[in-house]
Amino acid sequence: MALSVQRMSTPASLPFRYDYLAPQALVGHVVAERYLIRRLAKRGSVGSVFEALDTRENRPVAIKVISISALTRRTGQHIADIVEQFETAAAHSRRLESEFTVPITDFGRTTSFLFIVVDLVPGINLKDLLAREGRLDPLRAMRFAMHAAASLEESHNQGWYHGDLRPSNIFIARDAQGSEMARVLDHGTARLQAVPLPIQLTASGRAAGLPDYMSPEQCRGGEFDRRTDFYSLGIVLYEMLSGTVPYRGRSQLWVMQQHITSPPPFIGEVSPRLARVSHLVAVLDTCLAKAPELRPAHARKLVTLLDLAVAEYLQTRG
Repeated sequence: MALSVQRMSTPASLPFRYDYLAPQALVGHVVAERYLIRRLAKRGSVGSVFEALDTRENRPVAIKVISISALTRRTGQHIADIVEQFETAAAHSRRLESEFTVPITDFGRTTSFLFIVVDLVPGINLKDLLAREGRLDPLRAMRFAMHAAASLEESHNQGWYHGDLRPSNIFIARDAQGSEMARVLDHGTARLQAVPLPIQLTASGRAAGLPDYMSPEQCRGGEFDRRTDFYSLGIVLYEMLSGTVPYRGRSQLWVMQQHITSPPPFIGEVSPRLARVSHLVAVLDTCLAKAPELRPAHARKLVTLLDLAVAEYLQTRG
């Protein structure tokens, strides 16, 4: 049974309507008369990721499917606004060329979902890697952070910021020489799934979003920009080095309050040897500054700071 999908401007009427609560039902359908859905790879609260076959080029791809109805309920936005934001963000991501970015190769929509297509390459999600290994070797963690910062640099230079950087949006793969590299996914498109603040909290104090990687300005519901990405990357780096995010509690509201008011635990308390790497301590202090103006102004500056931290760490280790 084929599922026809038109381009952004002319969604088709469909015999099959996607239900994000039962994503498995999409397996076996053909999206955009091109992508044969083979397997559900990861199920999410709003969107799910599938492995598929590009039947035109006979190559494997990954397709992220995002439910329009779930987005409208979650964000309170009109469908037309969601589609416009999606089209703008996906078109931007498709222009990115950094080796440290997972680029979008195609995108579109149906009457019930938005979809993004990326190449399917061997590797592992950073979230899954951390769940499997816990804290990473500091040199490995810093290099992954440098790769992510380099990806952000290209996007920022084009006037765009990620807005939702977290381990689940970072993919660990290998380059042509077999060396590990971090590649950032979902530039701009991840923000579509973010809940606008003030976040609606349940009686248990749990937020509809995931505040572990949110900046203080995001937690306040204020304006944010590229420096928000540096805060989120600082949280990711802290987690790679320590095995945990700096603020973890039963209440997500409590986590948000800590982002706003409390400095993170000193990384030297988690790993005493890292206390001697002054440049690494400076990177974390700068990225996790509560005031955006105290964070790096540009990704290139952050890459330079991380490069200094790597050199110092190699000296202290040697």
